[in-house]
Amino acid sequence: MPGPERLHLEDALNDDPQTRSMVSLFEQDSLLLKKYIESLYGHCEKVLNAQKALASATSSLADHVRSYKMQGFYLDTDPDSILSSILQHFVSTLDEISSWQQMCATQLTDGMMFPLNRFIEADLTEVSAMAEMFHIASNELENCFAKFCKVPKKRENDKHRQETNEEVYVANKKFHQMALHYYASLNSLQYKRKIALIEPLLGYINSIKSHFSVGNDAMNTSEMETFVSSISASVQEVQSELNHETLTAVSLIDSIEQQSQHLYYAEPLSDMPYIPPNTSLAQKSGYLYHKTKFAGMVTRWDRVYVYTLGGHLMCLSKGEVAGCSMMELDRTVAAQALENEDRRNVFHITNGKKAIVLQALNERDRDEWIATVHNIAKESFSNRDRGTPHFQPSQEKLHNIPKPQQFSPVPPVPNISSNENKKSISGSTPPSSPIDHLVLDVPIQFDMFSPSEELQSNKEPKEGPPLRINPFDQSSLTISADAAKDATSPFWEVYPVRFMGTMQVKKDRGDQVVYETIRQIMAARAIHNIFKMSESHLVVTHEFLKVLDPSHQAVRAIFPLEDISFWTTHRDNKRLLGFITRTRSENIEQATFHCHVFEVQTSAEEICGALTTAANIALNKIMIRKKKEEDKTSELLDNVTKEDILGPTVSEDGKFLVLDSQSSDINAVSSNTSQDQSPVCQLEHKVSEESEA
Repeated sequence: MPGPERLHLEDALNDDPQTRSMVSLFEQDSLLLKKYIESLYGHCEKVLNAQKALASATSSLADHVRSYKMQGFYLDTDPDSILSSILQHFVSTLDEISSWQQMCATQLTDGMMFPLNRFIEADLTEVSAMAEMFHIASNELENCFAKFCKVPKKRENDKHRQETNEEVYVANKKFHQMALHYYASLNSLQYKRKIALIEPLLGYINSIKSHFSVGNDAMNTSEMETFVSSISASVQEVQSELNHETLTAVSLIDSIEQQSQHLYYAEPLSDMPYIPPNTSLAQKSGYLYHKTKFAGMVTRWDRVYVYTLGGHLMCLSKGEVAGCSMMELDRTVAAQALENEDRRNVFHITNGKKAIVLQALNERDRDEWIATVHNIAKESFSNRDRGTPHFQPSQEKLHNIPKPQQFSPVPPVPNISSNENKKSISGSTPPSSPIDHLVLDVPIQFDMFSPSEELQSNKEPKEGPPLRINPFDQSSLTISADAAKDATSPFWEVYPVRFMGTMQVKKDRGDQVVYETIRQIMAARAIHNIFKMSESHLVVTHEFLKVLDPSHQAVRAIFPLEDISFWTTHRDNKRLLGFITRTRSENIEQATFHCHVFEVQTSAEEICGALTTAANIALNKIMIRKKKEEDKTSELLDNVTKEDILGPTVSEDGKFLVLDSQSSDINAVSSNTSQDQSPVCQLEHKVSEESEA
C-alpha cells in the first residue's frame, strides 16, 4: 500500500512554484477534512444524546411503573396483588437496564467523542493557525525582497543596504522555520486523518459491545427465562380469557337485542304479544313527561327521570346532578289515568292539595306507575299502623343507584401466575378486607330527608314548586345557638358540617370500616358528578346528635347517643368525620349498622372530642341513676369515688373504658387516649335498655 503524499522539507527554503502548488493542495485537503470531521462530530453527538435520552426514558418508565401502587385505583384495593408484584419485578429490571444504558453513554463519551474533540481542537485548529502564520511570513519576505532590490548603487547608501539585507535575513529565516513546521504539520495530518476517522467508530463499537455483553450476562439467566416464560404464558391465558369474555359479551348482546325488540317501540305494535302490567311493584323508575304551567296559561311538557325513593316520588331533570322531591307518597295519595287530556297515556298523582300530571309512553307503563304509587302508599300506611318510624337514615336514599356494584364492589384481580392460583386454592381462607364489612347491595344515601312529623313541630306543607332536597351552595355563616341549645342539657356543642353520604355496614366499629366507607362514598360522588353539598349544623349533646337545617333550624336527622357505636376521623384528611349508628330491632341479631360521613368546616377531631365528653357524661348519668334505682345504702353512696363520678378508667389497649367491679355488667365505652388514635365510643345494648328503662 503506497504511503500518503508528502511535502519535501528540503524545498521549503526555495519556495518554488511546484512546492507552492503542492502546499495549496494540502491546504484545500485540510479544509475539506475539517468540514467533514465537524459533520462527523455532529452525527456522533446525536448518537450520544440518543443514548442518554434512552437511559433517561428507561428510568422515567421505571418510575412510572413504580407509581402504580400510589394511584389508588378504586377497583384494585389489594396493594400486594400478583399484578403489583409482577410490576415491581419489571421495575427492578428496568432500573438495571437504565444503569447499563447510562454506562454505555459514559463509554461513548470517552471512546467516541473525546478523540474527535481532541483531533478538532489540537490538530485541525493548529493547522489552520499555522497556515495563517505561514502566509503572513511569506508576504513579509516578499516585501523585504522588494525593499532590498530598490536600494541604489551609490556608495553613500551602503549602510541602508546593510540594514535592508539584515531585514531580508530575519524575514527569510522566519519564513523558512514557519514553512518547515507548517509542511511537517500538513504531512502528519495525512496520518492523523486515519486515526481521527477510525478511533471514534472503534470506540462506538467497543461501547456497544460492552453494553450488549453486560446485558447478555444479566438477561440470559435461568431466573429471567423462567420469569419471562411464565409471564408470557399468563398473558396468553388472560388473552384467551378476554377472547372468551368477548365472545360471551357478543352472544349476550345479540340475545339482549333480540329480547328488546318490543322495547324499541314507544308503544308495542298490535301484532306483538301482549305483556300485562306488573301491579305488584314496590318501586319503579323511568322517564316520563311532566306537565308544568307558566303564568297559568303556557303549558310545557318536560322529559324527566322519575323514580320512587322510600316514601317519596323523586324526579331528576336533564343536566342536574341531584334529584328533588315531587311528592310524599302517604295514605292521602291517589293516582289515576286522565282521559280529558289531548295526549295519550296521561295520569296524575294527587294528595288532595297538590296534583302532578305525568305522561308515559304506553299504557302498560302508565298502569305500572299507578299501581306502584298505590302500593307504596299502602305500605306507608301499614308501617305507620305498626308504629314503624317514618324516618330511617339507612333507608332514605336521595340518589338511588340501580346497580351500585358498578362502583362499590372491587372485583378480584385475575391470578396471572398459575402457581399462585394453586396456592390460593389449596391454602386457607384469605383474611377479610375492609370492603367485606360493607353492605354493597343497599344504595348509598347522598342526602337526608327531614325526619318524621313529630320532629318537625307539626308544620303544614306549603304550596308551590317541589322542594329541592339537595340545595346547591346553601351556606350559613352564623349558627343560631338559641335554636340548637337544649336548656336541660348540661353539655352541647354546635358545628357546621356538610353531609356526604350514608352507607350500610356489617360491623359496629373499626377504623378500616370507616375508611372504606369514606372511600366508597367519595368514589360514588366522583362517578355521578355529585360535588356540591348542603350545609347543616351538627348538634352534640349528652343525649343525642342532631342534624339541623341552617335556614330554618328544622331537624333533618336525630341519632340517640346510645345508638352511636363508633366514630373517628379519616387518617389522611382530618376534616372527614365518620360515625356508625345502630338501627334498633326487637331481635338483636337483626340489628343493622350504618356509617354516616360528614365534612367538617374546621377539624373533625373537635367533634370526636365532643362526642367523647358527651359519652362520658351520659355514662356517668346512667351509672348514678342505676345506683339510685338499686336503693343502695348511704354507705355505698359514700364509697363512690371521685373516679366513678368523673368517668371510667382507660383499658390497657386504650380502646375501651373499664368500669369498677360493681358495674361490670355495663359494657366498656371506647375512648381515644392518645393524640394519634381516633376517639371511639361504644355504649352496648344493655346500657341502652337500662337508660330507656
